[in-house]
Amino acid sequence: MASIVSMAVPYDAAVAHRRSEARLARMLAMPAMILLFLFVLLPVVSVIVLGFTDFELGYGKFRFVGFENYAHLITDRTFRKSLWNTTVYTAIVAPVSILLGLGIAMLIESETKARSFFRTAYFLPVASLIVAMATVWQYMFHPTIGPINALLALVGLPGPNWLGSSGTVLYSLSIIGARQSAGFNMVLFPAGLTAIPRELYAAAEVDGARSSLDRFLLVTRPMLGPTTLFVITISITNSVKVFETVKTLTEGGPNKASEVLLFTIYQGRLRLSARRLCLGDDGGLPADPGGADVPAVPRPRSPGALHMKINAFSLGRIIRLTLLSLGAIIFLSPYLFMISTAGKAQSDIFTSSLSLIPAHLTYAENFAKALSRVPMARLLWNGVVVCGLIFFFRCWWRSLAPTPWQSCASAPPAP
Repeated sequence: MASIVSMAVPYDAAVAHRRSEARLARMLAMPAMILLFLFVLLPVVSVIVLGFTDFELGYGKFRFVGFENYAHLITDRTFRKSLWNTTVYTAIVAPVSILLGLGIAMLIESETKARSFFRTAYFLPVASLIVAMATVWQYMFHPTIGPINALLALVGLPGPNWLGSSGTVLYSLSIIGARQSAGFNMVLFPAGLTAIPRELYAAAEVDGARSSLDRFLLVTRPMLGPTTLFVITISITNSVKVFETVKTLTEGGPNKASEVLLFTIYQGRLRLSARRLCLGDDGGLPADPGGADVPAVPRPRSPGALHMKINAFSLGRIIRLTLLSLGAIIFLSPYLFMISTAGKAQSDIFTSSLSLIPAHLTYAENFAKALSRVPMARLLWNGVVVCGLIFFFRCWWRSLAPTPWQSCASAPPAP
């Protein structure tokens, strides 16, 4: 009887200890859960509920209207045009950026030298300010002085009005978006590639997968399934949220050819449609005018087979380095022209020339003029304050997440 009681005491202590740990975990998670509910879940639920009412900012009363808002939205020509443009943009940028990111990641992972340089070159567009780079692209896509049309003229091809024509503006924006998203996807894919066991490639080669394409289809593609699903989700989400390049370069034009959903919301057209519906105006808005190589795996050698040393400068490696170098030049070309233009005089900028070396260096004069036209000290201070607050709140938010409670010394032994 005494032995049973002595066994029950440690068991009860272990149960009490686990319950106290559970209460502590809930207390640690409570601040993060409250913030998640207030700033994420509650706004989403509010938007869904208010979508079935005639609510407008500035009006205290609203009533339930059912699906009338959505029915009126479908008939709005501006919304349908922006929805189609967003769909086309996403259909171009998402698959192109995914394939480019995967190809670049596989080429970089198969190289042993200059890997850090190539990673930096391809990731640099992701770390750059979108608005600043959009201004550089506006210069590069210029129909008369732009470097792209100057390159086309060298080979005898007429250069289109990239951002001023309804037929090419959306594809021009897609080039900018695909370049930026490809660098981000390039960072995500190496995590999945390094997690693939090298033995699988050796086993596939023994089973008859001799070419790189066979090894990619049999091993790489299935093993990258979870990573690819995550990259597809992120790429589609970022493509649908395009706004900065449209606002900076085209303002939705020409002829609404580049207007996307977020820019339509920004302009307030959806709010205007809801107001007309609330006032009883059934009429809509006026019609608006108009395969890479995978990392090589040594082939299993049979007993007595001679060990053959692979030449470091083989044809395959030369091809990989050539492709990576050409891609890095394309990705870095906007920065090269930006640095070159910053040192040119105004008369040299507005001439169709591919020269990267300024005829007369005017870096000091150009930067002095730029700094004198804007309150740079105030802008820098605003940037420091905003970035500091964002960094502080992000760190604070993540610090509220519960951490594993481990107290091996004080925890009673399990029964």
